[in-house]
Amino acid sequence: MATSSQLPWSIVAGDVFRTRITWYQGVDDNGDPSGPVNLTGYAGRCQGRLSAAATPASWEVDDADIGGVTLGGVAGTVDVELTAEITAALAGQRGVWAVELTEPGGQDLELLRGEWVCESGIVYDDPEPEP
Repeated sequence: MATSSQLPWSIVAGDVFRTRITWYQGVDDNGDPSGPVNLTGYAGRCQGRLSAAATPASWEVDDADIGGVTLGGVAGTVDVELTAEITAALAGQRGVWAVELTEPGGQDLELLRGEWVCESGIVYDDPEPEP
């Protein structure tokens, strides 16, 4: 069974946001990750809110969305992608997010959660043309 952990996300408004999470079975005696959890047959979703109790969600993506949540089967990876349209709508906001997986038998589990903040990116001026 997974133990949910905390991880902060820094999102740039108007940019595509991507992150990869690898779920390992545990750690060995040296503290190194053991083999990844096989996510074949799992479903995944990721949701963000302005606070844990806020409704509706600020955004939600799942494994049916383009980008969204992509599970890596035997590699144990969970890729989350928020489109530029989603991040543009989050400009200047902050909140909490969670990744939830559904096991092949239908059991839901929260894999990971954390806080997110979405700020405007740096806008670079074009240099003045030389005379």
